Amino acid sequence: MITDRRKSPRHAVSRIVRIEPGSNLPDYEGLVTNISAGGVRLFVQGLEVPDTFNLVFEDTHERRPCRVVWRIVPELGAAFLAQGARIAKGGGDLMAKKAKRTKRNAWTALDLVWSKN
Repeated sequence: MITDRRKSPRHAVSRIVRIEPGSNLPDYEGLVTNISAGGVRLFVQGLEVPDTFNLVFEDTHERRPCRVVWRIVPELGAAFLAQGARIAKGGGDLMAKKAKRTKRNAWTALDLVWSKN
């Protein structure tokens, strides 16, 4: 049985966000599919999201610095960073390898996320 070890409960949502990868790089849109006090799950099909970025909620214009904690293409999980955190000019390092969409990798990624919380 899988046990949810998150520090705060997640809520299913459908919110449009703007991803700001850093200066000199164009912004792009994504969709938050669930959110908690600690982070979000983003749908970002066809986009190469850097390891750190700013997330701006289109409905409230709230800006949150984030760090990617898992990737299963076309989705990713991101943890919110402290409000004063600065995002590197280049938006952080891009992951060189894309996650393979297999059940084993999906469960491994989820286990890693849950074990960190």
